[in-house]
Amino acid sequence: MTVHALVSLLPDPDGLLARCRALALLDVILDTYAPTHSFVSDWREGVGLAFMDNGSGDQYAVVIDPAGVFLYGFDHESDATPWREWPRAHWPGLLDGLPPSLAHHPAAPEFQFDGFFDATVCVWREKDAEAWRCGQVKFDDESDGSDGLFGLLTAGSTDAYVSFAD
Repeated sequence: MTVHALVSLLPDPDGLLARCRALALLDVILDTYAPTHSFVSDWREGVGLAFMDNGSGDQYAVVIDPAGVFLYGFDHESDATPWREWPRAHWPGLLDGLPPSLAHHPAAPEFQFDGFFDATVCVWREKDAEAWRCGQVKFDDESDGSDGLFGLLTAGSTDAYVSFAD
């Protein structure tokens, strides 16, 4: 799966928010000290943040902003990693079309690594939009890591979480 499939599998913003909160709650119950999923309801004034860090270099964040939702992921083993070349560069088209209302989120210090926005996947949905959007990225046989990063979030099932927790 790449970002092109991910945009069709994500629930609406309210459903995504509910899943993010549920994953964070379940994770803190299972592991109080090092949960994989976290949620901060007031990360910035009026802005929530869901975060996943698997402890192996892969992570994602979901920013719930009054202007919409910005979601990004980083899979360190993905073909789309910015580390595939020096100087680092995003996969072509990754942020193309990101609306101005959400365009400031990639610059957040929490999403920077050594002054660079490390991302292999980006998705967004403005407040009144009817669908998720992504940049004009193209893949042949390459992977952006969407399947490994967002499989649990898109599955949204008890069985998927039980399998993850096991």
